[in-house]
Amino acid sequence: MDKFLIKTKRNDQNNSKIGTGPRIRSRQSTLQSLAGVVVIEDIEEAKQKLESPNETVGKKIEILKKLKNKKPAKEVLLQTGIGKTVRKLGKAPCGEDQSEKLLQTLSYEVYRLWRKELERKVELTRNKIEVKSDKETETRRSSAESLILSALQRGKTSQESLGVISQELEREVLGRSNNLVGTNYKRTVRRLVFGLRGDQGLTQDLVSGDLTVRTVVRRFSEQV
Repeated sequence: MDKFLIKTKRNDQNNSKIGTGPRIRSRQSTLQSLAGVVVIEDIEEAKQKLESPNETVGKKIEILKKLKNKKPAKEVLLQTGIGKTVRKLGKAPCGEDQSEKLLQTLSYEVYRLWRKELERKVELTRNKIEVKSDKETETRRSSAESLILSALQRGKTSQESLGVISQELEREVLGRSNNLVGTNYKRTVRRLVFGLRGDQGLTQDLVSGDLTVRTVVRRFSEQV
């Protein structure tokens, strides 16, 4: 039966022991590199450098780029105060220097990302499921959203941004009204609309992130 066998020359490398060749470095992420994993000491050190007048703008930009990839918990933000520091940098006046402008823009982006992540976590804890309502309810909600949007239309803020904010405001009002478009819902929408029209700063604070949607709606829903 040897005539049916095909013999090939063995490669010397096949005789070598496993592990003697060059090792391939695996790209395994470390625990500390994950977005949700933060070290308090690192956050506190970053805060000190961001607040230091002796630190260069370039170094602060480098720190913010790293922070942008992190998602610190609410407890971490409160304990370290890093959120206030980043927010302050985002609102600080800057000259014509491009590095300073980048620092301000990046700070604002980091602050918005962190705030959005916290709001997302709050929404998940609520575990709300939005169910399709009847036609009359949908019509009333759409009308309320339009009224809120008209009250927000001030300044140079884009229509798209205001549309998103008006939707979030309406959903928050509905949630605080036990998902019922009843008397409490209508009263809160009315108070909110008049409040936005009478206070131009409210819209600016909502767009800039100084005030959250929940804070604004709570202010008007708790009125007597």
